[in-house]
Amino acid sequence: MKILVLTSSFPRFSGDYQGNFIFHLARGQVETGNTVLVVCPHIPGTRFRETMEGVEVVRFPYFYPYCLERLSSGTGMYSALRHSLLAWFQLPLFVLCQFLMVRRITREQNTDIIHSHWIVPQGLMGGLCHRLFRIPHITTIHGTDMNLVKTSRVLRIACRFIVRNSAAVTVNSAFMKKQLESVVPGITTEIHTIPMGVDPAAFRTGTDPEDQKKTHDENIILNVGRLIDWKGTACLVAAMPEVLSRFPSTKLVIIGTGPQEETLRQQVRNLHLEKHVEFAGTVSDMAMKRWYQAADVFVLPSLVESGKTEGLGVVLLEAMASGCPVIGSSVGGIPDIITDGKTGLLVPERDSHSLAKSIIAVLSDPELRRLLTVNGYERVCRQFAWETITGRFSSVYRQILNPKGGIQPPAFQTGFSGINPSLFDEKRRLVKSKKILAVLEDVPDLPLAACRTLEVGCSTGFNTIFLADRCQVCTGIDIDGPALRFARDRGHPRTHFVLGDAMNLPFPDNRFDVVICNHVYEHVPDYGRLMDEIFRTLRPGGVCYFAAGNKYSLIEGHYHLPFLSWIPKSAAHIYLRVTGRGSEYYENHLSYPALCRLVHSFTMTDYTLKVIRNPARFGAEDMIRSGSILSKIPEWFLQRVRILIPTFIFILKKPMR
Repeated sequence: MKILVLTSSFPRFSGDYQGNFIFHLARGQVETGNTVLVVCPHIPGTRFRETMEGVEVVRFPYFYPYCLERLSSGTGMYSALRHSLLAWFQLPLFVLCQFLMVRRITREQNTDIIHSHWIVPQGLMGGLCHRLFRIPHITTIHGTDMNLVKTSRVLRIACRFIVRNSAAVTVNSAFMKKQLESVVPGITTEIHTIPMGVDPAAFRTGTDPEDQKKTHDENIILNVGRLIDWKGTACLVAAMPEVLSRFPSTKLVIIGTGPQEETLRQQVRNLHLEKHVEFAGTVSDMAMKRWYQAADVFVLPSLVESGKTEGLGVVLLEAMASGCPVIGSSVGGIPDIITDGKTGLLVPERDSHSLAKSIIAVLSDPELRRLLTVNGYERVCRQFAWETITGRFSSVYRQILNPKGGIQPPAFQTGFSGINPSLFDEKRRLVKSKKILAVLEDVPDLPLAACRTLEVGCSTGFNTIFLADRCQVCTGIDIDGPALRFARDRGHPRTHFVLGDAMNLPFPDNRFDVVICNHVYEHVPDYGRLMDEIFRTLRPGGVCYFAAGNKYSLIEGHYHLPFLSWIPKSAAHIYLRVTGRGSEYYENHLSYPALCRLVHSFTMTDYTLKVIRNPARFGAEDMIRSGSILSKIPEWFLQRVRILIPTFIFILKKPMR
């Protein structure tokens, strides 16, 4: 699928915070196999054309000399229009240059879909291109654009034109959906509520969300955002005296700039809070992450002002991903993120007393703090990780291009790490690594220290890195890009990580002495091809460690739902959605007899019962506890109920020529 993305905000360089959510979304589509070209305005000092991690970027100039381009510089287009007459003069030139660039690209390339971010001017441009060139068009509304539309009759008319010329519209919260429906009454275009996301791994420094705290003596309250009236920062400052009466050693750190800064500084002086409030201004991406990790509580006290309010609150997601408990006001899209008392605390807007009470509650109650931290982190990983958000946009794209065929999930579940935070849990992953090693060490005549090892479906790389200390060299391959980036960042001198397809391994025949295939077969569209590729790349006499989930496990191993793998795929999709565990069920499990047929090309030794009978020896405490009743069940009985054992462990040996 070829996707043309129109946006007025995009990172100037790798790691830039400006428009980085657009970049993450585009990169996610590239990682699922789509081609993405982003058209954005030129910013002085940036390249006119480049490729950023697989995303092709074209920046169109709209004024000369380039150093005077105002609409794409600073804090965004809408801010530039409020503060610069030159920006208003450049606006028609901006629209004309963007149209000419889009026209040229659509002529040169066979674009399948145009995705416009923000109603104006990108949505207008995308709607016009749909009308003129009949290219399917989707519009994404982020919040600031809707605030602007509500202030102008002309923009409301433009919004109706854009919606009518969009095959679908996405909004970032239920609140924003209601706002759109009020501006475009009787709307018939399908509206999808899809928030922007975060990359939890980018904010994570420990194996447990609480591990990231604390290296300072004072309590830190953090607030991040533009210093404008509807962000409610003044209410947070007003709450500080009450907080300080209970916790004198507390500091409020405010990150951001804006027109309200001097007013807020004066409020701080009036309340004699100079020693307890720090205005940090604009900070780098790395500094922002350090503040998130240092904070004891994050507060977003947004309010409704002249119809303007918080569309979603991505900074809340970033704080939750960093292991920081959050408090927000119950306005706009904030309740879409915070479930009061579970993933954070909600307070009424403009109520500094209630806000102070909630801050005090978090600072004074370690159990509440841990509950909010753990639940918040799990919610971000499950519902707001970029892999999940990318998948939801992909579903919209497929529905637009194939409206009569229904929405078919893609062949691969490319972002599994985004909905499964346990893959980043080093302690849990090392338990599995030790089990793999123990089984391999039990295999006769297998000199691990001299073996070239491949892990198929290595994900976050914990097994690969662990085995690298015991093997000659260890290679990991996976199709999950974010998980591989995490693995590469951890690194090991004898490891090598490859982004690739397990059904088409990019390695020569007879390359490896050992292959690890740990709960991978159920995630690929064609497990027969997977096993053929493992057979091909394994040397004659080589060994494959093969751990496989059982179709007839009473509790499905990935989503922990009863009988999920037993039922038809269409029913499984509904089961996941109803329980809130996911949207599509990708896994394809086999029964024990079917697994035996799958590995028929190998000489198979079933280690399952041996491991169950000796969990301490094989490091299988994750499967069964040593000394438990289950570990003492007679082997003859286990043989008869083998069909219900959740996980099978086979050692597969490739026959000699």
